[in-house]
Amino acid sequence: MSMTSCPGCGLPRTDDQIGTVACPVCAVEAISPIFSGPIKKQRDLDPTATMPIDVAELNRVAGDRRIVSRGLITAVVFLLGSMMGVAVVLGWQAIGSWNAGSDPRVQPGEEVATGLTPSQLQPAVVEVAPMPREPAPPPPEEAPLPRAIVQPFGTTRVIVLEINEPEETYTLPSTLRKAEKVILRGKVKKLNLSNIINGSVIDASGLEAATISITGRIDERSTVKVFSPGGQVSMNAMVTGNATVEIRAPGGEVKLGPAKGSRVVSHIDGGSKVLITADSVDLRGDVNGINTCVTIEIPSTGLLRVAAVRGIATVEYRVVGDKGEPEVESGIISPTANLRRIE
Repeated sequence: MSMTSCPGCGLPRTDDQIGTVACPVCAVEAISPIFSGPIKKQRDLDPTATMPIDVAELNRVAGDRRIVSRGLITAVVFLLGSMMGVAVVLGWQAIGSWNAGSDPRVQPGEEVATGLTPSQLQPAVVEVAPMPREPAPPPPEEAPLPRAIVQPFGTTRVIVLEINEPEETYTLPSTLRKAEKVILRGKVKKLNLSNIINGSVIDASGLEAATISITGRIDERSTVKVFSPGGQVSMNAMVTGNATVEIRAPGGEVKLGPAKGSRVVSHIDGGSKVLITADSVDLRGDVNGINTCVTIEIPSTGLLRVAAVRGIATVEYRVVGDKGEPEVESGIISPTANLRRIE
């Protein structure tokens, strides 16, 4: 079989394909075999046909491309920067709206920029259960304090104390000694009183005490009343300044005066009044002054000792009972003083 070159690309082809089947390489259409004229080859495309002849023109084109590229990049950067600025502004506004909930200038119930109230903006507080601890030991038991009741009595302030401690000792505190009037009630083993001045009134006639001790001074129109049935009362105090002392110790013993070895000269003085009820009364100190008076109530089987009555003072006693006469012993009695029995 004879071969013929393709008029377009020179590819060897059989004679029967020429003019009937297009070339697979150059796609030249079929040419009739009777075509005897010269076949023109397709002109190869020149890649430089569209390029400018001048090199400067090439540089100008490249510069234009660079300018276009820079403008595009600038536009993209501007767009990104604008988006970031908008994002920052929105975020700042969101933070300001959140902080508005804790702003003291925002009143309760006032809506902030987010449309929520400050209470809704504040984060929820989660309560944490406290750590388990060992139970604290109970406080030590203390002796019950006397119950104090303040009662008005005209223009005088009255303090009433209920004391029920038959086996304990009660000492009147200094703060109560400054009160206008204190009333003690109940029962104690021992009662201690000291320095009743400034016109104070200590009324313990309703407080039963087995033993009573009165020391210091009873002065400035102050008043003291005590009660010790069948007990012992010791008063080693200066009673002066128109003070009043009332001691009731029926069936008991009362001793008034300085302790042994003391140099107290006058014990009851200054127009004071002392009233005593007991089976045995011992006035160891002097009774002196103007209008000073000691009145004693003693049974017919009792004992009365008086150390000295001076000035214009008076010691008088009343006998309780029809049978017998109490034993009375006296020391110095001034001519203007009195020691007498009254009915």
